[in-house]
Amino acid sequence: MTEPLLKSRECRWIKVPGASDARGSVNFLETGKGLDELQAAFLRVKLKHLDRWNEQRRVIAARYDDKLAGIPGLGLPRVPQWAEPV
Repeated sequence: MTEPLLKSRECRWIKVPGASDARGSVNFLETGKGLDELQAAFLRVKLKHLDRWNEQRRVIAARYDDKLAGIPGLGLPRVPQWAEPV
């Protein structure tokens, strides 16, 4: 198959969702697009909980800081006042 024909076929696959070649290959470009939409839907739901989850992480990190603070020779990272790590 010539190079221009290959490129033409690839363009056709992009234009026609679910198109396949003569061997029955699946169009991975369009399949990936559907996954992105599904992923976006899950992330929209998870985003509502992000602040609460981050606060829980901060509480857990503070516990670690308190418990590890007294260990000789162990240096813990210091958080600048302007920072709010998660």
